[in-house]
Amino acid sequence: MGNHKTCSICKKNNNIVNTVVLENGAHFECSKKSGVYLCKKIDMTHLENVLEDQSKSFIQYKEIEYYSDNTYKNKETVEEKINNRSLAIPKTLNQFTKTIKKIHMNLFKDTGVSNGGSFRSVSESVYIDQGTHAFEGALSNEIIPKLKIIWEHLLEPFYIRFENKRPSTVDMICLSSDFIVIFFRIHPFRDGNGRTGRLFVKLLLHNYNYDLKIQSSAKTARKYIAALRYAHRKFRTTDMSILNSHHRAIMHKYIYIYFSKFIFDSSFIPTSDEDPR
Repeated sequence: MGNHKTCSICKKNNNIVNTVVLENGAHFECSKKSGVYLCKKIDMTHLENVLEDQSKSFIQYKEIEYYSDNTYKNKETVEEKINNRSLAIPKTLNQFTKTIKKIHMNLFKDTGVSNGGSFRSVSESVYIDQGTHAFEGALSNEIIPKLKIIWEHLLEPFYIRFENKRPSTVDMICLSSDFIVIFFRIHPFRDGNGRTGRLFVKLLLHNYNYDLKIQSSAKTARKYIAALRYAHRKFRTTDMSILNSHHRAIMHKYIYIYFSKFIFDSSFIPTSDEDPR
């Protein structure tokens, strides 16, 4: 593969950058010396999925850059659909599964993979995180039953409870925490579960005139991962029907650690001459 220099992050990703080549045939140099970091431009997991899905051993840089750009654009498109209320909140179990599949499909449109909007197959077991933080996602034949539990034990009761009144910010924080932790633990898709889960939470919030605004920064990402790991260390059960007060308290602590400062009431938007405080 030639003289390839990698930064420390790429070394942790098994030098996957060796599979990216430039137009002139040279391999991409991702190094501190060159000042160019492929790992900061390209989602490494997505790159691996593209190579696997297309049965390729290498890929042109412009191609993977195009796919990566679409990943970000697609996320903005889904957010715009939520803000414009063109993406409806699900009212039945069938609509719930269709909605999360639709969000996932839109996220992966023109991104080089063909599994957008499809739950993991029998052959696609998944382990999330690394080392002592690792856990296995739901088996493929358990994905639908566990999503059904989310619907029957979490979403549907919430809709009924707040059919004629508006939930408080704390209610929305608790709903978000319950959903995001359990959804991520089920891990219904091969990739993109975090983005899909957060966008679905945004959809839930928007239905009650709340919003979710997450800063896109390395520091925020680290805090998010740390908080999620905290919840998963404490919430070790694979039985998603166990949603007692103890487990919910654990998950709510996770969300307060991270999400609470990003969830806000959007029904009041101050004008330019009003003090937003």
